[in-house]
Amino acid sequence: MYKYSYILVLCLLAGSGEGKTGSGDICSATDECTEENEICYDNDGNGNCYCPYGFKGDECKEPDTSLINDKCELPAEPEGNCPENLPTPECSNEDCEDHEICCSTGCGTQCIIKPELKCTTTDDCKANQVCFQIDVEEYMCTCSLGFGGEDCMERKDIDERCPLPNDIIDVCESPNTEECTEPGDCPSKHICCVAPDACSTTCLPLGCENAVELKTCTDQNKLCINDDSNDGFSCLCPQGYVGTMCETALLDEQCEFPEVTGDTCLELNPTCAENKDCEGDNICCSTGCGTQCVPPDSPPRKTLDPMLLAILAMSNGGRQTPVVSPPYAPYCPPNLCSQLVCPKNVGARCQPIPGQCDVHFYDQYTNQMITQYCRCDGGVQEYSSCFANICSDIYGRPLVCRGNPNARCRVTRCGSCMAYWIDERTGQRVQCN
Repeated sequence: MYKYSYILVLCLLAGSGEGKTGSGDICSATDECTEENEICYDNDGNGNCYCPYGFKGDECKEPDTSLINDKCELPAEPEGNCPENLPTPECSNEDCEDHEICCSTGCGTQCIIKPELKCTTTDDCKANQVCFQIDVEEYMCTCSLGFGGEDCMERKDIDERCPLPNDIIDVCESPNTEECTEPGDCPSKHICCVAPDACSTTCLPLGCENAVELKTCTDQNKLCINDDSNDGFSCLCPQGYVGTMCETALLDEQCEFPEVTGDTCLELNPTCAENKDCEGDNICCSTGCGTQCVPPDSPPRKTLDPMLLAILAMSNGGRQTPVVSPPYAPYCPPNLCSQLVCPKNVGARCQPIPGQCDVHFYDQYTNQMITQYCRCDGGVQEYSSCFANICSDIYGRPLVCRGNPNARCRVTRCGSCMAYWIDERTGQRVQCN
């Protein structure tokens, strides 16, 4: 009779107190609790053994989701005993920030970093994230400075023209914003951006002072002109030339193609429009940034160095349309594929077409020809500062879509520089976390 009464008392004890379940064995210290993972809840030396607050079940390993998050792990054993009458818990499942969950401390609760966001280096994080130190021994994967969104590619507090960080540091211990925090901190024609390491800021030149933007122009035989446009520059043919690659001369055929120091113009200064504007036998030729009258015995026109007429071919449905009459056909460089990309799939494989000044693009995973799909949609601007390496981790390894092994990462620079995922079985875009 007394035996069963004792068992009944233990059962009542095991169910007493919000968040406390377990054997209810008598204890004065946790090392007296014999059941796995139980701890001692003591009140003046007369305590009972229960599971850590928020846990229940065999060996106290099952989170009570009415009190804590189901991703919580068993806490470390508390120092000393827990009070028999627990104070009000510090948090519930609704009280924590987006990057946190409410978990047990043993005697209570607190908000902690989500397990999937914990890291020791950036290699533990998703693409475009950096391992950030938030406390002495706490590190969390987060978007780099100025970026947000699920893929960390949304520009939040920085200029839309800023490129994505492409050389992310192993651990960001403390962000360095000494160089700039806003546009006014930078020199003229510069913008405040996140540095390649994703942990500091830097002033980047706009327009023609930016080597990447300058190359955008020179790859088309064009000059770079700083202006008040959103990009801060425009690519213009030298005065007296027109065409996608500046391949058509509007001036006298004796004129040579101009060379301009630095491939930029501070201003455009034409002094003649045609030969009749010149005195005597002089002819009107281009200086690049303008025109001038020169003697007719000038050297013959120099050969252009275009990226090939592949751009024209792509804009005409893959069929090349001649725009230049002999003898002024543009030169076709031998390393064409090193200068061309497919805007909708920056990592696509480029292959020259034998016997033609043209190329085809092939998907890097399926090997299917995608030349006809490469052009950006009408009215969508091509973003020049964009590279396929955003589909790789810091060691150059291809990113993996967790939960969908058939998905492959690709990069588009139509409208913005953005990575996206395609399921190889269906050919449809998918979301990857």
